[in-house]
Amino acid sequence: MLAGVILLAVTHMCGYLPNDDPNNLPINWTRITTFIPAWVWVIGWAATLVMSFVNLFRGRGRLGIGLGVAMCCASAAAYLASYIITVLIVGWGSREWFYFGVYLAVALIVTGLLAKVGALKQEEQHTDE
Repeated sequence: MLAGVILLAVTHMCGYLPNDDPNNLPINWTRITTFIPAWVWVIGWAATLVMSFVNLFRGRGRLGIGLGVAMCCASAAAYLASYIITVLIVGWGSREWFYFGVYLAVALIVTGLLAKVGALKQEEQHTDE
C-alpha cells in the first residue's frame, strides 16, 4: 500500500510541474489555485512522499498512508468545488465529477482496508490473551 501511495505522490508532484502549456489544468482549477496555490498541493504531496519513504524503511505505514488519504480527500473536494463552479458558470458538460469520484473512491477504499487490518490486529491480540 505504501508503494501505491509513493507512486500516487510522485505522479501528482510531477503533474504540478510547470510546462509550456499553462492551460493544462482542469476547467476552473485556476480559480481554486487562487485560494489554494499549486505550490501548496506540491508541498502536500511532497510531505506524503517523504513520510511514505520514512514509513517504508521503519516498517510502519500508518502516517504515510494517512497523508495519502488526506491528500486524496483534499483533491476530491477541490474537484467537486471545481465541478460546481463549472456547472454554475459554464453549464453542464464538465468531466470533473469523474475525478472527484476517483479520488473519493481511492480514499474510501484505503480507509476501509486500514479499518479491516486494524480490526484483524485487534482480533489477533485478543485471541493471544
